[in-house]
Amino acid sequence: MSGGLTNLGNTCGINSLLQCICYVNKLRDYIISNECEDNTNIKYQLKDIYNKIWNDKASVNPVGCINIIYKIFPSLNRFEQHDISELWMLLSDKLAEEYGTPMSLPSNFVNVESKVYDTLYKNNNKKTSEWIESIQGVQISTIVCPNNNCNNCSWNPEIFTSLVLDIPNQDNSIFLSDLMKNYFKKEELNGWNCDKCKYNGNAYKENTLYSLPDILTVTLKRFAFVGDRYIKLRTSVVIEDEITITILNNKKNYRLKSIGIHHGSIMGGHYTAICYNSNNHCWYHIDDSSSVKVSVNDVLRLLQNNKDVYILFYESE
Repeated sequence: MSGGLTNLGNTCGINSLLQCICYVNKLRDYIISNECEDNTNIKYQLKDIYNKIWNDKASVNPVGCINIIYKIFPSLNRFEQHDISELWMLLSDKLAEEYGTPMSLPSNFVNVESKVYDTLYKNNNKKTSEWIESIQGVQISTIVCPNNNCNNCSWNPEIFTSLVLDIPNQDNSIFLSDLMKNYFKKEELNGWNCDKCKYNGNAYKENTLYSLPDILTVTLKRFAFVGDRYIKLRTSVVIEDEITITILNNKKNYRLKSIGIHHGSIMGGHYTAICYNSNNHCWYHIDDSSSVKVSVNDVLRLLQNNKDVYILFYESE
């Protein structure tokens, strides 16, 4: 087990995210192994925290890290609860910047590969790193003109650090795998314009995976507008602890390593994390400074019937 993190006033979301990252072996080991002497960097603060809670198994007051997070991200207000999925996007992008080293564009790629690398190049401010390569995937967004005399194909690569899956507002359970299938279904667009033939009308956009990261992060979109009300969707999602994704006959097997949970309602709540320790093969429920071992059966029951799981971290094997 690792140590816990002190709640410094509605910092349960930050604490839970830091624990989720810590239990993903590749991310934790990368953070700990990288040298950094500038304590104003997020990577320095995380290295310090992970050395203490993982290697020393000590509970930590993360005041230095929390102060740096609020300083770097002024949009985050102190003593307010923050959305863990938004925190992941902010933190992962900032670490991509801090770990990044200059990236050069290959000259021998054409067509799809050229456009993908150009997108990665621009998205990451001309930088690359093992962190970036570990957490970022690429999907291709494609729209084919419905005009039979045209059939122009418009496509663009899109970088993702999390697959954000819509949840239906329903009483019965739905499988995570079905949510992922729905994500890649064709989406109807109204009032689409074709650059080639100037067609204006309905068209369909389709997302397909081009490359997968070693760390696949999945966000369940629990907060959404239903009519004119913004609510928390408590639809039960059945979560597979192992998933396999195939792209162009290349299979990638993932195992669930950590789970971020939002307890409560849209008006207020609390975040905790459930994480798998691959050293002793045990699961832990981590609630700020508390870290308690939980049985495999308890975790399986959670995965089979949950209404609060919000973010999932899978690691490829």
